Amino acid sequence: MTENGSGWLEEAPDDLEHHRFAYRKILFSGRTRYQSVTIVDSAKLGKILVMDGAVQSSQEDEFIYHESLIHPGMITLPDPRRVLIIGGGEGASLREVLRYPSVESVTMVDLDSEVIELAKLHLKEWHRGAFDDPRTKLVFGDGRRFLESTPERYDVAVVDVTDCFEEGPARALFTQEFYRTAKDRLTADGLLIVQGLALGPRDYREHAVLHRTLASVFPVVRSYNTFVPSFWSEWGFLIASKKHDPAVLSPEEVAARLKRRLGDAPHPVYGPLRYYGPRAHQKLFLLPEMLTELIQKNGYVLKDAESGTGVLPTT
Repeated sequence: MTENGSGWLEEAPDDLEHHRFAYRKILFSGRTRYQSVTIVDSAKLGKILVMDGAVQSSQEDEFIYHESLIHPGMITLPDPRRVLIIGGGEGASLREVLRYPSVESVTMVDLDSEVIELAKLHLKEWHRGAFDDPRTKLVFGDGRRFLESTPERYDVAVVDVTDCFEEGPARALFTQEFYRTAKDRLTADGLLIVQGLALGPRDYREHAVLHRTLASVFPVVRSYNTFVPSFWSEWGFLIASKKHDPAVLSPEEVAARLKRRLGDAPHPVYGPLRYYGPRAHQKLFLLPEMLTELIQKNGYVLKDAESGTGVLPTT
């Protein structure tokens, strides 16, 4: 990257794969206390947010990721009122939750307050004022510690943090022990939504580990997926529930629930849903055969005691 003017933003998922995005301007480049952050105005995808060298979202397609993350779970529950979001620094997951008039409060816990301030300044297209909604409560700190200490109970909890198979604080939010804590902090109808990593033939095993880890704690676990252009990949998500199964909802039922809960008119601030809907809901839960087979196998479950080197056992 050049310090001023136009150039190329390069992302390298590993030594064998590099992605490049032409940009017109660097809006921010620096380090917070916890991570490196870069925000560029790209030539094709609008603004792009990068953390520790990995693209987190882009202005042109963030709605695909965030609507897919949030709405299948929100629609599955009868009447979600209290929501917890761990991570989600751009404010877009918060935005999607706040579409629902039934929601009385959203607690958003993020480790990095500086990222929130950068989002407020540079990523207004993402949050669209959601941080200022009176139902929003911002907490800066460790998401796991917050969940372990809070007396509150939530209808929906969302884990929207960076990939977990590396050393770092995010890994502690993907273990069996953490999921047990999350289950205890949910209401009787509650469910947990988890960002589920990139999906591809070489990545299916990591997603399958998350699925099996959740299934060791929750009676209902569903994986789902969609393609996100700025990620150059299919992306996985998971819903873990105490009793409700999102995959059994028909398009007709999803349409009825969306109309009843969100109404017919676009949201006056956040606008219309652009990706999620009755047909998209059904499509999201269609998985490749290879991934389905891996999920169904017995195998490794992620636990606190593991070293977090990023290397998974072969079983």
